[in-house]
Amino acid sequence: MVGVVGLLVVSLLLVASLSASPSLYNGATNDQAYSFWTIADIHIASDYAVGSDPKTFCTNGTGTAGKIGAYNCDSTFSLFQSALDFMVKHDITPSFLLWVGDSATLYQEHPAHYETWPMIWKDIIQVVDYLKQYFPTTPIFPVIGNHDYHPASELPPPDVVPGYFIELANLWSSWLSPESLVNVRRGGFYEELVFPGLHIVVLNTLYFLNGNPWVINSTVLDIGGQLQWFESVLQTAKLNGEQVLIVGHAPPGSKNPYDDYRLWTADYENEYFRIVTEYPDVIMGQIFGHLHSDAFRLVPSVDSQVVFPAFISPGLTPRCSSVAPDSGQTEGKNPALRSFSLVDDNLNGKYSWKLADYESYWLDLEEANEHYNSVSYMWKLLYDPLKEYQMTDLSSASMVRLANQLISNQTLWCKFFDNWFVRRTYTECDSVCRQKELCNIMYSSYEAYSQCLLRTDIPSFHC
Repeated sequence: MVGVVGLLVVSLLLVASLSASPSLYNGATNDQAYSFWTIADIHIASDYAVGSDPKTFCTNGTGTAGKIGAYNCDSTFSLFQSALDFMVKHDITPSFLLWVGDSATLYQEHPAHYETWPMIWKDIIQVVDYLKQYFPTTPIFPVIGNHDYHPASELPPPDVVPGYFIELANLWSSWLSPESLVNVRRGGFYEELVFPGLHIVVLNTLYFLNGNPWVINSTVLDIGGQLQWFESVLQTAKLNGEQVLIVGHAPPGSKNPYDDYRLWTADYENEYFRIVTEYPDVIMGQIFGHLHSDAFRLVPSVDSQVVFPAFISPGLTPRCSSVAPDSGQTEGKNPALRSFSLVDDNLNGKYSWKLADYESYWLDLEEANEHYNSVSYMWKLLYDPLKEYQMTDLSSASMVRLANQLISNQTLWCKFFDNWFVRRTYTECDSVCRQKELCNIMYSSYEAYSQCLLRTDIPSFHC
């Protein structure tokens, strides 16, 4: 925990940042929708070999690895470039871009490779260079992913690896304000004012992870003082009548419906739920990645009276982390991106920012490999939730209604399942899988999730 002097410094920085800093987007009005992109889990495969065997993660052997990419292998530079090219051509003036972490390939899963820090850092630098090339004037807000450190997920406290955060701050310096860079150096978290009355709050979820031994073995519940800082940001926003959009890499809850592995420790889950409970009018949305699939979660308040929807951006990588254990991990998924629209209803003269809608886009890898030269034009709409699921908006009430409809409406469930794996539904989600995923969606806290698994009123559907 930080001392009294540290708290005073943090408080002064927050007041200056939240109430005095000018918006990056002067002239925002309440009658206009603004767009922004999310790109998550890029996982650049620097060692990808065209014509190699996907069972070797496309690193060696002879097989079907195409020029654009292959299922079960990480993203080629050709795939990454096609995505960026599509994003620029589809929306030439996005308000900003959220880069939701995990730039490096999953080296530790390559049987013939040994992961090193220079390999990881090289991947991160190359991703930064491409983002700057394609979006030279667009504000970009980066997030630390669990594969953006070596060993993966095992990020030590800031005082153990201060050089890591200094290097990140240097790498991100053209995108972030001086105040944000101070916090990046403190622990990889920060906040930015993006519109009048709206702040993006980026969390370093590596300090919440069950897979991080530094978190599990720590005697302190707040590594780097992040949660204390987070609560102070929310409190200041509340005092100023402003709102925040929370962004992180790994969401709370379980990883996938094929096991019960919890992504965050119970202590950090509970503390996060306690904090967000106090600020229902401040938090206007949550965006995470990590799962690679297209999904959403409902994060409850402590008393379960308020629900905060968390939107899980699908991964660019064709690797899939939500597959059945007996699938052999060889089928993968199609690459995907997401674009959100954002509006301020300005109710009663107060800021009322909300996520109005989003569109998920996908690339059919098989088709892309067949038409290599025109691949950037082959990205297409996966779905728009308001149309696909017949919703009126993305409010908490609407997302809860959708979760309940997924229980009883087979047609709706099959649409969701198809989008979940980005049109690559190669494996059956049986009754156990279906119940676990629905419980994942509805209950992010472990106790409520466990109780949900005991329900006997969830029918089995086959798509």
